[in-house]
Amino acid sequence: MKINLILNSVAAVCVTFAMQASAFGQLTVYNQDFDSLTVAMSGAPNGDLAADGWKVFANVFTSGGDFAYNYGVFDAPNENAAFSSVATGATAPSGSNYLNVFNDYNNTDHGNGSDNVIEALVFQEQTVGAGDVGQVWTMSAAYQNADGGNGIADDTNTTGTMFVKVLDSLGGSFATLAEETFDTSLAPATFEEASIDFTIDASHSGQLLQFGFTNRASNFQPTGVFFDDVSFSVAAVPEPSSAMICALVGLGALARRRR
Repeated sequence: MKINLILNSVAAVCVTFAMQASAFGQLTVYNQDFDSLTVAMSGAPNGDLAADGWKVFANVFTSGGDFAYNYGVFDAPNENAAFSSVATGATAPSGSNYLNVFNDYNNTDHGNGSDNVIEALVFQEQTVGAGDVGQVWTMSAAYQNADGGNGIADDTNTTGTMFVKVLDSLGGSFATLAEETFDTSLAPATFEEASIDFTIDASHSGQLLQFGFTNRASNFQPTGVFFDDVSFSVAAVPEPSSAMICALVGLGALARRRR
């Protein structure tokens, strides 16, 4: 009788954990090849990227590296001068369209003599749930230099990254709590695959997670990088200890049947 009660209690814990993980896991899988989105036309921007959840933000630094100001968050534009657009023309890994990410060339600090460095971010964002803790999420994408050379227009003065980060949204500072990056500064002449693994820990619960792309430039330096087949998906299940509890419940039930 006591064994039955213990097994039933453990089973209840296992079921409760499974329900909690399901109820409080908030991160969702994202996949996009951009083929269903409209290619940007000169003078006729549309809201396709914004409707798909893409956002933009910018930080500006002095030439000496000191923070100057920032602006955003804004819905991502789909045009040819600031941050992002849907493009076609290169040999995409799937379909014909892809995401073109570049600096905010509408910012007048380009070419005004200030030499300020503009960091442009193009990203998706989600909120981390309690049930996501212990999981590993993977961001992957194919990437290519927009100018066909190796590196961002073969210019070592500009940089780019693919990133996954968690921000302190609960505390209101939006400081970066954790970040994993992949350097896209040396983007190849043809599309290649890249990926980032990001582990969700307990301090991330309830915080804002972002995944996307960034680049830094000044004085109209070229920064364009194409991205296609962008994916954000879970790569691992919650911690082994919980799975072990469930396994023990199964073994206990089997032992009871044999008796």
